Amino acid sequence: SNPLLTSDSSSIKIVWPTAIDTNTPTTGYIIKRKESNQNNNQFIEIYNQNRPDILFYVDNNVINGKEYSYKYKVKNINGVSDSSDIISIRVCMDLQNLSEPNLVNVT
Repeated sequence: SNPLLTSDSSSIKIVWPTAIDTNTPTTGYIIKRKESNQNNNQFIEIYNQNRPDILFYVDNNVINGKEYSYKYKVKNINGVSDSSDIISIRVCMDLQNLSEPNLVNVT
């Protein structure tokens, strides 16, 4: 299942579902990110914790208006899962810094 992404003007919150495996308990999660418009396909690891109880991460290292892509992996004592599907979101624009419209025609 894919993570849920939400954004404000300075951060993106990633919430991922609990990994359910009755035979081997989850030991942690890995989150990777890249700017969506980058030509290379390289994701950078931004979260890697052995905390199965934490199911979210707030990415504060983002730029207003840019789009980012994320994927995650689950860890247990046997290793690391395949990556989730890639999901993308754009950081919300700060409405206070928007300029007035200048191409408005009133008829």
